[in-house]
Amino acid sequence: MMIDGLLNAIVNFTFFGILVLIRKSYHKEGLDSFLIHWDKRGIRLFLEGLIVGIVFIGLYPVFITIFGFGRLTFDITKILNTIILLVVHGLGYLAVAVLEEALFRGYIFIKLVNRFSVPTALGISSIIFGGLHFMAYSGSRYFLIGLVNATLIGVLLCIVVIKTKSLMLAIGYHLTWNLGQRLMLTRGLSSINLELQSNILAGAGKSPETGLFVSLILILMAIYVFIRWRNMDEAKEIS
Repeated sequence: MMIDGLLNAIVNFTFFGILVLIRKSYHKEGLDSFLIHWDKRGIRLFLEGLIVGIVFIGLYPVFITIFGFGRLTFDITKILNTIILLVVHGLGYLAVAVLEEALFRGYIFIKLVNRFSVPTALGISSIIFGGLHFMAYSGSRYFLIGLVNATLIGVLLCIVVIKTKSLMLAIGYHLTWNLGQRLMLTRGLSSINLELQSNILAGAGKSPETGLFVSLILILMAIYVFIRWRNMDEAKEIS
């Protein structure tokens, strides 16, 4: 359990370092070109992303329970294991979030949006992001829903990057979305255990994104994004 999380962190932070070196050597651009910044505003956006991710992934077990497709249980005796999961896998999923957001939103999307129209850049980068989740969802009979949902997540996070001109909220959201799934669906290792039935609404296996409940959650997230940044002007140049 600990080894998996640490290896995840090492591998993904290593790839992120390689990505930074590639951008530095090819474009002569530094770390700030990814819109990653740990100043006061960056920390505030990151924390907001953490909270938003917790809220929206938290809706998933609510829908599962309400519609009778599973149950959420708590085991206080596994609280220590839960803390270990939070720390170790939190580090691992932070690395995943930093790498994927830096690559798809902080690099590909930024380069595209400074060359093409915003809708074109948004569509291309989000389709690439969704398509690269094929292997993750290929074991589910509802994998097409998973690909669509992953693409929609990419679209929403691109919009957040446009509005905030920062990658920090997207990183925080990505982290808690993935970590929340790990805590709920790692059967027997966490205090929080979500037992569910595989179907078109709930998704299959350990991939909630392959279900229509996540599609509904993303619609609610889209409403949040619209309301949260409705009065902010969109800018083409975000690098």
